[in-house]
Amino acid sequence: MLAFHLNRTDIPSKHMLGSLPFTLIKNSHHTEGEFCIPDNYLYRRPFPLFDLVRERKGEASEETSLNWAPWEFKSGIRKSLPSVDWLPKEPIEGFQRWYEPDEVSDSIHYNPRHDPLRISNSQRPILDTLDQAFQQNIVPIKNVLMITLESTRKDVFPMTKSSHLHDTILSTHDSSARDEITELLANISHISELITGESSGFERHNIPTGTWRDLPSAFGGINVQGAITSATYTLKNLLASHCGVGPLPVDFGQEATHEVYQPCLPHVLGLFNTQKNPLNNQGAKDFRSQIWDTAYVQSVSDKFDSQWKITEKMGFSKVVNRDVLRDTKSKFYPPTEPDSNYFGYPETQVKPYIRDIIETARDNDRRFFISHLTSTTHHDWSLPAAFGPKSHYMGHLGWQDHEDINSYLNTIKYADGWLGEIMDLLEETAVINETLVVVTGDHGFAFREDDASYSNYNGAHITNFRIPLVFYHPKLPRLHLKTEVTSQSILPTILDLLVSSNSLDMLDRTAASHLLGQYEGQSLVREYQTLHRGRQAWHISLLAPGGTFIAISSAAHSWRLIMPLCHTSMFRFTDLEDNENEEAKLEDWSLEKLLAAVSVAHGSEAARWLMEAKEVGTWWFWETRRLWKFGGETRYNHPGWNETIDISHD
Repeated sequence: MLAFHLNRTDIPSKHMLGSLPFTLIKNSHHTEGEFCIPDNYLYRRPFPLFDLVRERKGEASEETSLNWAPWEFKSGIRKSLPSVDWLPKEPIEGFQRWYEPDEVSDSIHYNPRHDPLRISNSQRPILDTLDQAFQQNIVPIKNVLMITLESTRKDVFPMTKSSHLHDTILSTHDSSARDEITELLANISHISELITGESSGFERHNIPTGTWRDLPSAFGGINVQGAITSATYTLKNLLASHCGVGPLPVDFGQEATHEVYQPCLPHVLGLFNTQKNPLNNQGAKDFRSQIWDTAYVQSVSDKFDSQWKITEKMGFSKVVNRDVLRDTKSKFYPPTEPDSNYFGYPETQVKPYIRDIIETARDNDRRFFISHLTSTTHHDWSLPAAFGPKSHYMGHLGWQDHEDINSYLNTIKYADGWLGEIMDLLEETAVINETLVVVTGDHGFAFREDDASYSNYNGAHITNFRIPLVFYHPKLPRLHLKTEVTSQSILPTILDLLVSSNSLDMLDRTAASHLLGQYEGQSLVREYQTLHRGRQAWHISLLAPGGTFIAISSAAHSWRLIMPLCHTSMFRFTDLEDNENEEAKLEDWSLEKLLAAVSVAHGSEAARWLMEAKEVGTWWFWETRRLWKFGGETRYNHPGWNETIDISHD
């Protein structure tokens, strides 16, 4: 592995910070303490690249018409949130900022008008291929199923022949065994190959005709090949994908005790329900008039780090977890398999509950949104007994012990089979042709075979960030998007698909269309704006546990910065253009020296980007704390479990 490790002794002493000169920037020094101390979250720091967002004569009118005028905040001008007629008079959960007085709402709540990082594409035309299908009114989206795959890296969804991971696996075997291993790898992610529409490069399997698996290659929906997580800590990324919010840059799930600053998808669907009379709509055959049911489903405990509080804050009306599976009063008690790891059951144990939610909604003329988080692919990669013996993907060549990644690959095969079971269930219950299936990952997982960090915990390697993201619908044309996007685009894309496919009634469509422009993420139904009038689509992700590092990238460039927060560590710069697996990197304790090295190795434009990335990342850190109304410390002790774990149960 090629790495440029600059002088590790150059970490500056705190008393020297005011005297170290550097010609490229001024006052750029960065210390651990800068991001550690509690702060007054009511104070909004000025945006450092203000020249890019200042008002320009002749240009401002267009931006202002799109409800974007960040210069107003600095100038002291305040515009209240636009009045809306689609909210009920009595406050409802998730929409607090619309109900508070303008002077309060403007000062402490998110306002897209004053967000200097926001680039909205809500007024851009729908992508041509999708628009043709929408014009024909052939894409009914009655239901939404979101599946979040635990620790699932993009390069196993699907596993592709001649990929870096594939070649790494083969390199651990001698040449005589490689045909056998290739055959094993061809069967590891067959379902994900069908869902993404990506060719694995392996020989195709026999596909049952007349089923969802036999879908023509021209259909299947939007497959995003450049998706990265908003946080490598699961709970933080769930909030990004379900609520469109930025992750709070502090350790662990402190979000559990703070107000989510955007409406989450269950809140939006709850809003739609308030505009319908359940009695009048009973038996309504036009599904656009029907009530939504929302459910969150996982087979494991939600007692780690107060996950149950976060699920509650997201607004789900029904929750299925390990406690439900163990409850003697539950409809499908007892579980038919024992715990498969230290935190719960295999995913198959929630299958009857998912079926029941689907059939209840279908038979009672209701719609459903189900969010399901998998778990078997989580460390320590234990498999249920029903899976059978492990396959041996990894060989013994080289000095490393490959047991961990081998166990992981076996759980990937298990999860792929489980995904197939869910898709089969949608077909068995006759809802597959009217259900949008969103499949994504919470984060990846880098092993020693990828990077010395070996973990997603404080692990900066790009493999920890690249995740699957698919918006699957059998009536949607197949699109492959390679643009870098984050989990924050998931919610606006779901809303846009509901609106654009004519799957909402007039009142709901009005509300959803308005809300679409309120989120920070762009919709993937429309052309993604990587650059707008000099402004980049910045992407900032947290490294688990949340308060140690941020990863800063941009959809407009291939560069990437890892910046330490409340953690003594080096800065890291990489260029993914010809180095997609980050085998080469520049690192230094000193940002000034790193800038100089980047300028030499990658040019002045890259060095300029690096400086802007550092400034944007610093501003984002404090602004996101403000939006979460968080004034506490950045680092916290490990939260542990809020229950006694009994792994011998059942």
